Amino acid sequence: MHTKEPVNNLVTLFDSTVRVVDVHAIYAAAIFGIGVFLAWVLTFLERVNADNSHIPALDGLRGCCAFFVFIHHALFWRSYHSSGIWAIPESSFFVFLGKGSVIIFFMITGFLFFGKILRQPGLDWLNLYIGRFFRIFPLYIALILSVLVVLTLLGRGGWVGIRETLIPVLKWVLMLGAPDINGLKDTKLLTAGVTWTLTREWMFYFCLPALALLVWRQRSPVNLFTIFGIAFTLVLATRSSFDYYWGSFLIGMFFAWLRHKFGLMSWVNSRPAKWSVAMLPVILIVSFPNPYNGFAILGLGLFFGLIVMGARIAFLESAPMRLLGDLSYGIYLFHGIILFVLFGGLLKASTKPLENFHWLFIGCLVPILVIICYILHVYVELPGMAYAKVFAEKLKSARTSVMNALTRARI
Repeated sequence: MHTKEPVNNLVTLFDSTVRVVDVHAIYAAAIFGIGVFLAWVLTFLERVNADNSHIPALDGLRGCCAFFVFIHHALFWRSYHSSGIWAIPESSFFVFLGKGSVIIFFMITGFLFFGKILRQPGLDWLNLYIGRFFRIFPLYIALILSVLVVLTLLGRGGWVGIRETLIPVLKWVLMLGAPDINGLKDTKLLTAGVTWTLTREWMFYFCLPALALLVWRQRSPVNLFTIFGIAFTLVLATRSSFDYYWGSFLIGMFFAWLRHKFGLMSWVNSRPAKWSVAMLPVILIVSFPNPYNGFAILGLGLFFGLIVMGARIAFLESAPMRLLGDLSYGIYLFHGIILFVLFGGLLKASTKPLENFHWLFIGCLVPILVIICYILHVYVELPGMAYAKVFAEKLKSARTSVMNALTRARI
């Protein structure tokens, strides 16, 4: 009786390891390698600004996460193309690539914007929201236009009525959901369903003034983080995927406060700490089937915290990874439509089994994805961010003129 238990435990461990380390994981690593190589090539065309972020590793981490979401959805399409079912991959490795990356994205957002509140009492909210608008919407509108072009090409019978088309499109534009457009079932598959995260981001941005009021009027940050601790405990207690994402924002905020209060911690850059950064994702993937678990979230938070508190990871700080970080928003938004064009369009009519060639097709898509996102970054993202400052100045100037005119009218 007792001798069987260790054997059963070993079998369970072996099965979980096989679920994690399968042949697709090897292909995924190769796909990621192609992306990093292309980013390295692009660094010769554009000098990467080392001052893009006060923590260069965050740029590289963003690049990793965006590319991992692309690989995650690439495996979705393998299943969908053969069975017609949009299903989560059985491999823990691929589940963590997608969901874990989104969780880290939210941690980054919580860290950066709560950090702004801590560093800048009296934050200029107008500048912040204008900056966010012109950072997010130009590329997002480009995505919606691309979706409409693809729908036009697919809708050989023409478009339905204006009312039936306009309302769903407006919901997409306003980030109020991703309803079907022009009668195409599961229109959101054109974007791999990623746009919901932008809604969560904006919800967090709209919470910032209330958070700032709480911070700026709170003399003791201990009291503040007692509130956060209670909130995080309630988040984990609900065991809802929606609430886990809010927990991710809270973890990012906690490390923003920790860094603001204590600065960089030298021990975090020690060899044991760096090994922890490398091993934590592996331990989490083997230990949990998906990251929607309180301990898994905390483990990802520890991984994130070690990086932002001072662990210098040369790979994440390298020029190719920082460039991928610059392209990360475009990769995140546009990988879905590029996958759809291939698998939902070009290869849809194929009667031959294509599973054996799936990763070859994905490898061929990588240069297309990276080049398109590079072009979008240069001609859409950067001009949008530059115009945000111009627009903010014009708005302030107009407001000053109106106030002066009102003052003169009263006199």
